[in-house]
Amino acid sequence: MIWIPFVQEYFDIFAAKAEMRQIAVHKDVPLDLPFAQVEERHLGQLLTNLLGNAIAYTPAGGHIWLKAGADFSGAARFDLVSGFRYRLGHS
Repeated sequence: MIWIPFVQEYFDIFAAKAEMRQIAVHKDVPLDLPFAQVEERHLGQLLTNLLGNAIAYTPAGGHIWLKAGADFSGAARFDLVSGFRYRLGHS
């Protein structure tokens, strides 16, 4: 599977949705991801669920990070982190 264009397509769709909600999205997808036999529709559904839920549950001003790489066995892996950085004020 050719990862980069496929993941980029989904990332671009959800980045536009996140921008409308004032959420910043970031990605780190290396060019040398390992080959995987996976049906595109299944990976598309996975990315839709991950990114859609992250956008739904991240407050405005938050950040979402999508990272891809290889796990310890060499298989492709996707990680998603979402969060909001709070500044603690002094009282």
